[in-house]
Amino acid sequence: MNCFVKQSKTTCKNNMQELLPSYSAMQSYFKDQFALSYRVEEAAWNQLEELHLSCEESLPNFLQVETLEPSVYFEYKGYQVPVFFTAASFSQPIESKILQFDVVLNAFLLLSGWQEWVIATKDKEGRFPFQCSLQHKFNFVEVPVVTIYFELLAEAMRKAGFVCDPLPYSKPIIFTHDIDQVRSGWFEDIGFYLKNNPVKNSWKMLKTVLGKVLGSKDSYWNAFEEMLALDQQHNTEAISFLMTDKSHQDADYQLKTLTKASGLDGQIIGLHPGYFTYNDANNFKRQLEELEQHFPEAKRIVRQHFLKYDVRVTNQIHEELAITEDYSLGFAERYGFRNSIATPFYLYRFDQKRVSTVLEVPLYFMDGTLFHYMKDRSWKGKQEVIQKIEKLTQDFNCQFSVLFHNSVFTENKYKGFKKMYEELIF
Repeated sequence: MNCFVKQSKTTCKNNMQELLPSYSAMQSYFKDQFALSYRVEEAAWNQLEELHLSCEESLPNFLQVETLEPSVYFEYKGYQVPVFFTAASFSQPIESKILQFDVVLNAFLLLSGWQEWVIATKDKEGRFPFQCSLQHKFNFVEVPVVTIYFELLAEAMRKAGFVCDPLPYSKPIIFTHDIDQVRSGWFEDIGFYLKNNPVKNSWKMLKTVLGKVLGSKDSYWNAFEEMLALDQQHNTEAISFLMTDKSHQDADYQLKTLTKASGLDGQIIGLHPGYFTYNDANNFKRQLEELEQHFPEAKRIVRQHFLKYDVRVTNQIHEELAITEDYSLGFAERYGFRNSIATPFYLYRFDQKRVSTVLEVPLYFMDGTLFHYMKDRSWKGKQEVIQKIEKLTQDFNCQFSVLFHNSVFTENKYKGFKKMYEELIF
């Protein structure tokens, strides 16, 4: 995949130069993001230049994302951490109480969304492709690079005698559910039986068809209720993102049918905007109003369907409609951190040279990533994800989301995901 659309080099460079903020603006943005995770005395900020090696002269390199590459790697808590902007090579990230790299430039590069403004390529769903990311190119998608930068700066601040206390998150993992299907289980169950020993499963297929004809509960509706019951049983404060439009691209249900679901009142309700809303403000607004009509208690929090998110447009729509939190920023193709941070943050609005008003909660893992994109149906693959999540929560002061659709709480096509979810919530 060619990740850089061919444009006039002069036009492209001029456009990017206009968008690129000043170094002082990057510093301001960095301080705002750092303050989400640490309480810092003002005197420490006054000494920021003395706490790390500044590379302000490297700012023009932001215009050449396609040629950027790490100049140094260092090991931290078992992770290989890349550094793109540094004055010289180093063996330890902190030497003589000073960070040996420009923490502002490195964090801004990954956190702000800059690479998604520069790289115009989209996949068939209109998404920023994982294959085009720095995280893919240099193999650090699972590394919370910016979180590590923050920890190291906090350590440097404390070594310099300043107060810098972490602000602990009440829960490191936010459990979420996208409710796409509650009526299509019968069809997918038959497809599974046909692909997996149809003769042996002939009675199951007949039983499934009869159940559909006689109006029995669909397996995905049963899975929906089981998911809700599981969250209630374990006092899991989960978010259910609901769809409002029934269509081939969106939900297979009418929103009003979900008002009858027992246990949904125990969920935090958010909007799962439809396939065409990521760049359509009017469509988004209509769906948001419909959700609030049926669920007045719903919060203005969202996750875009198919993780369709364009940093140039979607963030603007969210701001205009007073969305407070977005849970869309993860890669569909690979679990890990799209913005290389394991805590909530704000994107940068390059078009307006300011910080966005919408809090972004990183999406680390989605069931469909493992099942559909990585083609890993094994329990071993699920265990590896569990172990990586556990390591993250043990190593860092973090808060990120994981996504389990209600449909995976079945044991035919999606065997093992229910057990995986249970192990994570315990």
